[in-house]
Amino acid sequence: MEIAWALIENNTFGKRPFLNALVNATYLFESGVIGYTWVYFTECKFGKSVFRKKKVFLIMGIPLLFLGIVSYASIWTKWLFYIDANNVYHRGAWHLIQPIIGYMYLLFAALRTLYWLKRERNVEIRLQYMTLLSFTYLPAIAGIIGIFFYEFPTIWIFGTLSLLMVFVNLQEHQISTDGLTGVNNRRQLDKYLAGQKENSNKSQKLYLFIIDINSFKKINDTYGHQEGDHALVTVAGVLKTVSKKYNAFLARYGGDEFALACWFTTEEEAFLVKEEIGARMEALGKLGQLKYNITVSVGYAVYEVNAKEMVPKLIAAADEELYREKRKFHKEK
Repeated sequence: MEIAWALIENNTFGKRPFLNALVNATYLFESGVIGYTWVYFTECKFGKSVFRKKKVFLIMGIPLLFLGIVSYASIWTKWLFYIDANNVYHRGAWHLIQPIIGYMYLLFAALRTLYWLKRERNVEIRLQYMTLLSFTYLPAIAGIIGIFFYEFPTIWIFGTLSLLMVFVNLQEHQISTDGLTGVNNRRQLDKYLAGQKENSNKSQKLYLFIIDINSFKKINDTYGHQEGDHALVTVAGVLKTVSKKYNAFLARYGGDEFALACWFTTEEEAFLVKEEIGARMEALGKLGQLKYNITVSVGYAVYEVNAKEMVPKLIAAADEELYREKRKFHKEK
């Protein structure tokens, strides 16, 4: 639209006042469409959409419909803009309606994102929220510039930069997330552990938990691999709840194993987490939603962040504790 406007405004195809007006009306309406679409995207991105109710979907679209009517009516009424005899664009008396409606949508998306950001404890998800906010403040800066220099179309240059940032962030998220369970993958776990430094609270230590599904092969052999995948997703769901409660880093370690990393002051706290994971899995079995009971074995070890080559030793120590638990499970069974 900006390219078409520039060509028509400079009489590249001769003076075409009506075509100039039509392009400008579409351009103004587009800003509202993009704002509305951005709200829809941010709502759906994290599965918290207000658009699930049809009534809300329609109500949210009323300002956009109004902008469309006023934009195209301005071709004749000159409400938002008018084209003079020399084919030059001028603002109309109501020209502020367009930025108000466009930025109203962006502001709504930003406030909702800030609300989720404040409540979210997972660092990776918080980074995604912060990236989404870029689509509000960068176009806002361009919009302020446009108030004084409207002949220079800067808003979508800034908007494109924002979308590029969001796109790169989503790509990074995709390559760092386990496709089946939606938690972090092994690559992210290694990156997380390698990047840990001393906690500002000197009394806290980082504990690494490795969680293994007991008799997982039997689930696959008895009920099929599709049901095995369902079991993995179910366990991941339980561990997500635990990780949010304790602000822990959760990843799929590989196969039927998961890893959980969290800072605690005492080992008693770590032991309580281990017990809670087992209790939640047991409670899941009592609900009767599965054809079988899922139990897990949990091993954990303390991460001494200043020690050299600590990550391999940490994993080995947690693994050793895990397999002691598994031997205990099979013996009791």
